Amino acid sequence: MKHELEKLNGTTDDHLVIVREFSAPREKVFEVLTNPDHVKKWSCPTSMKITFSEGDVKVGGTYRFGMQSASGKGPEMVLTGSYKEINRPERVVYTQFMEMPDGKKSPETEIEILLEENKGTTQMVFHHSRFPSAGDRDNARIGWTDAFGKLTDLVHSMK
Repeated sequence: MKHELEKLNGTTDDHLVIVREFSAPREKVFEVLTNPDHVKKWSCPTSMKITFSEGDVKVGGTYRFGMQSASGKGPEMVLTGSYKEINRPERVVYTQFMEMPDGKKSPETEIEILLEENKGTTQMVFHHSRFPSAGDRDNARIGWTDAFGKLTDLVHSMK
């Protein structure tokens, strides 16, 4: 399935698939991916900082977190959405959109994260879909790739 999903990266404008492996149990990876206290440590590119992170991780629950440039200059971007499916520690599906400083909202996208454990190693298949354009998808790829570097460091630093 991983390889079929990865083909979407080159064949569609509205899908992004990123695969990562962690030397950690699936339950730990799931916790770091969903707990707001952990989310604020990894869920933005290194050029940004998280200003707040809150969420209610349950089906129908919502989350919000703010990002701002690491220098603290410029507007705060707020990402929010709701949880559609949770099958701990294997799968989580949620929506995401950005609340703009002028009160408008970006188009809503959907994120599905699948975690598979094999002998203490966890593979994450991250599938972000419903981008309005290839440019939006490509910008997201840059941000997520950078954030997942921080996620990897955080998961591996936790005992």
